[in-house]
Amino acid sequence: MPPLFSIIIPVYRSGPFLRDCLDSIRNQTLTDWECICINDGSPDDSGAILDEYARKDARFTAIHQDNRGVSAARNAGLSVARGNWTAFVDGDDTVEPDMLACLHEEALRAQEAALLCYGISKDFHAGSRLIRTETTLPSRNQHIPAGETGAFLRYLLTSLDMESSCNKLFRTELLKKNGILFNTSAVVFEDFQFVLDYLSACAPDIILLKKAFYHYRAQETENGAAKRSRFNLVRDIDALTTKFLAWASTLSLPQEDIPIVKGYILQKISVIFHALQRQPYAARREVFRDFLSSGLAARKAEVDNLSAQLAGHTLARTYECIVVGNLREDSGTVDAPIARDSRDRKRMAVIPGGRRAVTHWEVIARYPGYTHVRCRLETGRTHQIRVHMAYLGHPILGDTVYGAKKAVPGLTGQCLHAVGLQFIHPRTKELVSLTCPLPEEFTAMLRKIDR
Repeated sequence: MPPLFSIIIPVYRSGPFLRDCLDSIRNQTLTDWECICINDGSPDDSGAILDEYARKDARFTAIHQDNRGVSAARNAGLSVARGNWTAFVDGDDTVEPDMLACLHEEALRAQEAALLCYGISKDFHAGSRLIRTETTLPSRNQHIPAGETGAFLRYLLTSLDMESSCNKLFRTELLKKNGILFNTSAVVFEDFQFVLDYLSACAPDIILLKKAFYHYRAQETENGAAKRSRFNLVRDIDALTTKFLAWASTLSLPQEDIPIVKGYILQKISVIFHALQRQPYAARREVFRDFLSSGLAARKAEVDNLSAQLAGHTLARTYECIVVGNLREDSGTVDAPIARDSRDRKRMAVIPGGRRAVTHWEVIARYPGYTHVRCRLETGRTHQIRVHMAYLGHPILGDTVYGAKKAVPGLTGQCLHAVGLQFIHPRTKELVSLTCPLPEEFTAMLRKIDR
């Protein structure tokens, strides 16, 4: 009999955290699983650890291969997976002990479903010390029939980590029947491409579970995108945009959601832009492409145009936040230089001689003890809005770095959200405005403070 679950773990330099990962699988309350671990040419003791677990527990399988990347490692696991369902876990992450039991219960309850999605907690560390946790999860348990995906897409994009493969459960039969594999040439968005391929090929009923089963381990100062090849970034962004828009075009989207859906994909790409800020200008410029044309094969003049808009501060980025206290004025501008805090290198601060930073702000609404604020960035410094609001004496609600150290009930992070991007289209010269709705957690907090 095949197991109920196949858990695929790609492993590369995971030695310090690998035992925690494997133990979180071994300690599952549901025991009908196989765990396929792929040592992707790791130079540390990861391979020996995998062999040790495989010797002690027949449910673990250790595969060793030359270093070919995380996608090739996952594909190697898929090639031998026998479970009814497939889940992915990275070698330095962990999962909750009741994950498989809860997923099995939900799968039995809705047997027509072919994709189960659950929450993910991102645990940020400084070395081995946990600094903070940010959790993304659906606001409720829900069954979304395949024919209604379009109506719920806006909700899915704003309440779930859609691009990760690690907070989802896939039907193994559908993966193999449709030949769905990870893109081994991709350096970013390889997970999201995989998820989009599954959604496009299988059109599954979707189950959402309001529980964060997965714990993603990250370093506070990590900037993975800055280490990537700029040429691969352009190619990967091209592939992602094409797949996402092609899939979205097959759905019955409400008319008012179309610009929001397009804005979502551009917002995801903007994360790469921000991660590349430490790279030389020439490298950053390579990433800018014409996202509204077919593909990203824009002419050099169009690339230069978008790059110039960023450098000339005409590419407008708008955010909304909830700050503590009541701002005196209805609008204003903070023009205060920002640099790294000499007393705490993990924080930024307003420091004379720092890099110029300009934030324009205006009040949207006032509440007892809080203010809902819209901010427009003229510059793009690390933590700029958070630092500038704290500088005004009104830190962002939930910001435990620049405000109160105690977490706010109902919040997994600070109440700060990117809502808009505006630029001049390099080809048509028309003004393009893209928006992204406030997440449920943000709007729930607005309702709470309005009582």
